[in-house]
Amino acid sequence: MAKKTKSPKELGLSCKDCRHSYDPHSKALDGHMILCRCEFFQYSKFLERDICDKFSKK
Repeated sequence: MAKKTKSPKELGLSCKDCRHSYDPHSKALDGHMILCRCEFFQYSKFLERDICDKFSKK
């Protein structure tokens, strides 16, 4: 029987868990960082919400 793999979104992973994310910036009011940069995208992405098809776990 083939083992079914779950997507990163189903596992609860986000950009902060990706190997390609770097440079967390833009502090929220409570002090944690909310944006990061990715080598595949021109603009910043949200650390907690965004995930793309190029995701690879750290």
